[in-house]
Amino acid sequence: MEQFEEFLWIKCDGILLKVKDGVCHDPDVDLAPYAQTLADEFEKRNRAWEKRFIGTLFLKLYEWDAQSLRRDLCRLDPWSVLCKLEALDAAKDKFPQRIPLLNHYLYRELSFNSSFYLRKDAFSFIEELCSSSAERGGAAKQKRLENILEILSKFKEEVCCNPDAEFVPSDTMPYILTLTEECNRAEAAYVEDFFQTLFLTLYGSDVQSLKRDITKVAMLGANAGRPRHTDRADLLQCLYGALSSHIGEDFSDIMEMCDKAEGFRNRTASRQGTP
Repeated sequence: MEQFEEFLWIKCDGILLKVKDGVCHDPDVDLAPYAQTLADEFEKRNRAWEKRFIGTLFLKLYEWDAQSLRRDLCRLDPWSVLCKLEALDAAKDKFPQRIPLLNHYLYRELSFNSSFYLRKDAFSFIEELCSSSAERGGAAKQKRLENILEILSKFKEEVCCNPDAEFVPSDTMPYILTLTEECNRAEAAYVEDFFQTLFLTLYGSDVQSLKRDITKVAMLGANAGRPRHTDRADLLQCLYGALSSHIGEDFSDIMEMCDKAEGFRNRTASRQGTP
């Protein structure tokens, strides 16, 4: 994460320098390509979070047993799962394992990510779920692009007022910080949209049942124990079905996470001298 933050700062600084050079050559330079470049970087960061989160979620389901997860993913028939979901109407019928999934994993993940990214608890997130009027999807991306353009336009005005200035890091830092804050807001909005989609998929429009189940899990305490091996295949299908709109029928990203988990495990075992 720290490496990405440093890369983001460098990227923002590089875009600002390109804007400065462009304005010096043409005061009416179009800022849209520069803004789009930064928006694409923000989206790349969001996609990286999604890929990492989904892979980690599946690995946690298997207690980081990457070999068993890889085996069961190879046995899973995405087309069969999706056809079964399509044939059912009610969310509770589509996802009969949603309560165990919530109990074992999703409640903890929602609690952590809501607190870390959204600065709210799980209950506040659920309360806002059915009444949210925030811009999502394409509208949110367009708004983000407009915000970036506004920041770059202010920088352009400063360059036009001081065309001979060198603009050392202390001059560009306020703009870099503002762009970084915009990136963080974009990431928080992406995480919120991801969890909204996930829980609305699991519960459909039945938000009352979601509130009830969340309350039960919170009051009784999320079960940190591992599910029985015989239950993991059912939970795997449920989790895949809930995330199929993000995963599609390609498990390559999850397999890559499995490879990384096994590589880390092997390196750790090698350093410790264990088989």
